[in-house]
Amino acid sequence: SNPEVVRVVVGAGEIWDDFVKESVDRSLYGLENLSGVPGTVGASVVQNIECYGAEVKDSVESVEVFDTETFEIEILTNKQCDFIYRHSIFKTEEGKNFIILRVNFVLKKEGKLNLGYKDIKNYLKENNLEEKDIDLKKMREILLFIRKNKLPDLKQFGTAGSFFKCPIVDSEIFMRLKEIFPDMPNYKIDIGCETSLQGEHKIPIAFIIDHKLGWRGYREGEVGTFDKHALIVVNHGNATAKDVKNLAEKIVKDVKEKTGINIETEVVMW
Repeated sequence: SNPEVVRVVVGAGEIWDDFVKESVDRSLYGLENLSGVPGTVGASVVQNIECYGAEVKDSVESVEVFDTETFEIEILTNKQCDFIYRHSIFKTEEGKNFIILRVNFVLKKEGKLNLGYKDIKNYLKENNLEEKDIDLKKMREILLFIRKNKLPDLKQFGTAGSFFKCPIVDSEIFMRLKEIFPDMPNYKIDIGCETSLQGEHKIPIAFIIDHKLGWRGYREGEVGTFDKHALIVVNHGNATAKDVKNLAEKIVKDVKEKTGINIETEVVMW
């Protein structure tokens, strides 16, 4: 056993952010950048939730599942879960027979905070804070503040959160996009030879949908995009699933026509 880590077994039905709060309160590192994400612990591994430079897969050791075909309980290792960007085996045909029971996490007693994202840097600057002033609890406080001011209040809007994946593209496509949008930010990534992702650059699709194609705050009847974040599709009250799907398809089509790239929805629609 490693004295520098703590293993935590969490039921799939537990509220994700309650677990994050508990880990931060106990001074355990690894999940702090995922503060404020709605949903359950089980859902976190289905989606491989990711924000502010952290992915849940980096803290998951294994997932305990019930197989509805064999009626047996199995333990899937991190590798067997096939985690890649906003994806896991649980979103595929291969994993549709698995019911997640528990998730086994490995958290660290010591760690380095990830303060590199623009929103976090802006917060520090606006509040006259330095990186050395930030501990785990302050980090969580900052991220909850950022999310509250950037994302919809779930008591007011129906939403599944960020609706589209940021595409991963190769250098050739990236350079073509930079010609169209010279001020477009991007994130160089290390793909890793075992993933199915092909490419080198993660494109912040919100920048294109919002700043370049003008979809932020768009409304069509009872469905629209959030007025502070174009990646988020919201139900203003009485939109149907068909309304939501139709709007998503319009945005996907517009991106394809204006940029030539295909974007995928994060939300799985049957």
